[in-house]
Amino acid sequence: MPRISKVELKVLSMSSSNATLEVEVTTSFYSREIASNAVFDCEVILENEDGLGDLDIRCKTIGRTWMVASSEPVTKSVKATVDRNFLNEDFTLFPGGPGDTTDEWRAKVKLTPFSPPAETVAISNTIRREFQP
Repeated sequence: MPRISKVELKVLSMSSSNATLEVEVTTSFYSREIASNAVFDCEVILENEDGLGDLDIRCKTIGRTWMVASSEPVTKSVKATVDRNFLNEDFTLFPGGPGDTTDEWRAKVKLTPFSPPAETVAISNTIRREFQP
């Protein structure tokens, strides 16, 4: 499997209703992947990072892309607009009161080798013959 050497999550813009995020991933490939021109599906997942004791665990696929193995590292980016209600995962018991309501998020990248689906021809021509023993 390829080596993911960098995953960087950035906030491009924020409004009162949503935030536009970008995840950049850099991947290096092994010689056999390069020789076979292997293709990998790349799924980018956003998940909250509050640690132990957090009962509000959220994760969401925010984008997909693909990569072809090459001798040089491949960098791809995925942009997504995410609703602020999803991103606002820390709540305040008393509005304006004490407590850390900072929302912590991280990007997770999952690479899967691409495998084309099998193709089946459902209908062909019909032949009529008598087969003698």
